[in-house]
Amino acid sequence: AWQVRLARTDDARSIAEAYTAAWEAHWPELTGGAERPSSLCSAEAQEERFARMIEEGERRVLVAATAMSGVVAGFASFGESITRPGECGEVMQLFVHPKHHRKGAGSALLREAERLIFLEWPEVHVWVSQANPANAVYESLGWRRTGRTKEITSTVARRPIAVVEHGKRRLASGPRPGTLRWRPRLALGALGTAVLAGFLRSRWSGSLSPGHARLYRVQSSDGACLDGSSPAYYYRAGSAANRTRWLLYFQGGGWCTSSQEAWPSGYRHSIAEQCEHRARSSRGSTLNDESSRDFDTRSLFSRNPELNPALHDWQMVLLRYCDGTSFASDMAAPVRTAGGALLHFRGAANVRAILDDLTLHHGFGAATQVVLAGCSAGGL
Repeated sequence: AWQVRLARTDDARSIAEAYTAAWEAHWPELTGGAERPSSLCSAEAQEERFARMIEEGERRVLVAATAMSGVVAGFASFGESITRPGECGEVMQLFVHPKHHRKGAGSALLREAERLIFLEWPEVHVWVSQANPANAVYESLGWRRTGRTKEITSTVARRPIAVVEHGKRRLASGPRPGTLRWRPRLALGALGTAVLAGFLRSRWSGSLSPGHARLYRVQSSDGACLDGSSPAYYYRAGSAANRTRWLLYFQGGGWCTSSQEAWPSGYRHSIAEQCEHRARSSRGSTLNDESSRDFDTRSLFSRNPELNPALHDWQMVLLRYCDGTSFASDMAAPVRTAGGALLHFRGAANVRAILDDLTLHHGFGAATQVVLAGCSAGGL
């Protein structure tokens, strides 16, 4: 049996090993018979890449681990479609270590990726080489070829590879796209509606699992995400002894631009994308944020003193990044796009609103030590 879960940064090594081992074993099938270089990219080099991907949230990454030992056998990454943003989700990678082939790990990963994607989009697609071993997994779960083709350049092959598109639509009886990913499993009636309303309040009194941080939405007349939703942050209280010591972590996630022509040369779509597209995703909106996050999956936030000796019992805050400009934008009026959408560039105002909220509700004004940290766009 396989346990499929969201990846942690400490999974990056196992993910990189599965990735490079699959390329080693299936080079002809993955590249369409291209000439093989004398050496492929090492697992060490890929480990840093996958750790950054997980940390930044550039994509969502799942791993399949053995139920007994917890050994990671493979992974899948997915997110909003690169070629059809706003329309559908996309599976970017599905790799299983060759020693775990034909044991159901690939199917387990794809089923969970489908489930999560269909909570946000009505359709999902993937681009794969014609002889990719994973094609059998897609087809066994009802994916079909669309007839569309293109070329992509892998970080391993470092050359254009011809790929074909497979796709699948959400069943009519499945969850509606755009529904909250955490979706409480409640039978809604009068009682269920009242309970659900409680979950949606910006501040609620429910209990949290150990290590989790609670989401707080800031009702601010000044701040706003790209789509106009409220600025937000995740907060986990530390020990009473360290109530004046704080870690403020600025979430990363690349930038956005007003038009495709403005993209910097050579930047990936996932780093510099159109702001109108971003506003419909978690990188430009907090509407679908989960009510809590497990901070213990990251060593910087861990409560384990062996992993995090200096900060394990400090007050922990993750500032949600949703303005597309590294928390730096401060335009007074929203911008209307050619498509009619209103975009709010209020990143600096979001930071001010969050700090004010922390001061008002959590005692940040009494802080004696504050560590500022961040990743990618949040670390500038």
